[in-house]
Amino acid sequence: MISLEPNHQAGISDQPDGFQPPYLSPSGIKSYLSCPAKYYYERVMKIKLPTSAALFIGSCVHAALASLHRSQMRGEPMSKQAVLAEYGSVFQQKLDEDKPAFTAKQPREKILELGTKMVDVFMDSKLASDDRPSLGVEIHMEEDIMNDAPPLQGILDLVKEDPGGEIVITDLKTTATTPDLKLEAWLNEIQLVAYAVLMRYALGREANRAELWFLVKTAKPKVLRYRMNELTDVQFERFHSIYRRVVDGIADGDFSPRPSFACRFCDFRERCQQWKGGLPA
Repeated sequence: MISLEPNHQAGISDQPDGFQPPYLSPSGIKSYLSCPAKYYYERVMKIKLPTSAALFIGSCVHAALASLHRSQMRGEPMSKQAVLAEYGSVFQQKLDEDKPAFTAKQPREKILELGTKMVDVFMDSKLASDDRPSLGVEIHMEEDIMNDAPPLQGILDLVKEDPGGEIVITDLKTTATTPDLKLEAWLNEIQLVAYAVLMRYALGREANRAELWFLVKTAKPKVLRYRMNELTDVQFERFHSIYRRVVDGIADGDFSPRPSFACRFCDFRERCQQWKGGLPA
């Protein structure tokens, strides 16, 4: 286990009841639902964890492809070699910023090479030349969606527009194994519906379509596209119900640990095992 110390300047270790975060994001909502104690360590105490090699390669690939999509919006699409060069540049730049935790099994050179292969495969796929108009790339949005609650905030990877004028929320995912696409649609529902809600509030237009683009980090990387069924009223109602539950739980000071299978991989496990009730320490 990693030895962790709270950042007392950035967080508060004796947070009183009634705490309200400045905003809620889809990742924060999922963190709280999975384990309120984990949310507390991450979002209130702001304990910093080392950046894993998996997260690092994902952020570098995302950045390179975001540059591609911006160039396409300008009508000056980048070549494959230019996007590969952008990936290499981002990789070097982020080394000092993120300080990734490379390992013997995932050394720096291997991660650099794997990301290069992923970008290369993406550039050879149909997704790289998707000619649907892009409405935005890495769009930062924040909207008040509920009374007496913090605003919802999100960063949308890519927003496309279908020939019929429908908005399509597109999210890029990097994964180590070939995904079960229907399961992934369920696991990512909160995020995609949150983005649709933000689009509705910001543009006043319906945003009921979503796609997941997967870059699979297998020995031979591959690209998969999954177009979800049209988002329904039930999914929007479910999201608002979940949002209220999370807001109320945080306001009530409910940050108790929730032991689960995920504890096997959680860096906060030892802290939770010392919990004596009240706020986590």
